[in-house]
Amino acid sequence: MPFNQRGWVNEVGLYVQLRPAGPYMILQAGDHMFRSSISVRCRDSGEGWDADFKIDKYSPGAWEKLVGPTLEIAGWIVVNSGLNDDLLKRLTEAVARFRSTGIWALLTEEEQKHMGDFFSSMD
Repeated sequence: MPFNQRGWVNEVGLYVQLRPAGPYMILQAGDHMFRSSISVRCRDSGEGWDADFKIDKYSPGAWEKLVGPTLEIAGWIVVNSGLNDDLLKRLTEAVARFRSTGIWALLTEEEQKHMGDFFSSMD
């Protein structure tokens, strides 16, 4: 994902950080920039990241409803190799609508199918 566009992943209010820590990759996320609600780690097996991960912290809350939109934004940016002006406009409109109505609608039906295929290919 282009470095200058990573901030868009946090746009709906779920702040996500993925970082290396020794032999582990740590994912932390929450609805506050400096306080995580979930912390997960997995070990580098030498052939990629191990599917066997450990949840170090999990605090249920309002942040959970932000996971789907956040994942969709991240995948959409990756699949499109970044955001051009038209895609940025669509994202901005979708985020504004989500903030005012609570309804998330970024992708067309065709894009939803493509994204489903994209995420399935990651298994």
